Amino acid sequence: MVFPQLGCPSSASLKKKKYFFAVEGQDGTGKQTQATALVEALKKNGLRVLKVATPAYGSKACYLLERWRNKELDVGNEYAIASLYAHDRLAVALDLVAPALLADSDYDGVVADRWTASNIAHCGGRILNGHETQVKEFEKFLAWVTQFEHDLLGIQRPINLVLDVSAENSERLARARATDMDKVENTVVAMKQAKTVYDLMCVRDPNSYWKIKCQSDDGKLLPQEKITGNLFDRVVNYMWGIE
Repeated sequence: MVFPQLGCPSSASLKKKKYFFAVEGQDGTGKQTQATALVEALKKNGLRVLKVATPAYGSKACYLLERWRNKELDVGNEYAIASLYAHDRLAVALDLVAPALLADSDYDGVVADRWTASNIAHCGGRILNGHETQVKEFEKFLAWVTQFEHDLLGIQRPINLVLDVSAENSERLARARATDMDKVENTVVAMKQAKTVYDLMCVRDPNSYWKIKCQSDDGKLLPQEKITGNLFDRVVNYMWGIE
């Protein structure tokens, strides 16, 4: 993928603040692809960017989480599940993100493939489950996971770049790449639940959750390069104070 030089100022002219963005969205939205493409685009325009991803499968911090995902461990409710994801994220935050965001680091910023918002959307989505009667329980969970991850554990708060893909399109993409169709069937409900929460968070916290256009007005997915361009434009406009 080739990106034109957009006349961005050099990294030396950036604000002293380091930038932290997380690419988010329900399963099937292309988070890994777009996070990687965004980092490549920023680097080609002279920025030094670190890419991280959570969960960090294979790491010691991810051991219990992987056991739960493999159905080898029963940890109980959504709070316990969210704590496993948070524990994995804490290791990435301490080992990689925190050093990169120090004022004297070699990096201008960090881009994450998933962060705390994934806990909110996926675990919170299962609590909300499309029922208005569960709103209070969701609000309770949202307050808890925010306090737990950011205030207690000190995990950094990013700006969340939410890939705005319909549940129908994300389901179609997941089916196209899947070899285990039973797994996809089990994931469809979770996709819709997470999509509902991401949409909710974009409305209630627009400073921290930005919708990134991924579809045309008639519902067709945009080309990957166009989506990356939308991400890139939004990020650099913010970094240089254009918006």
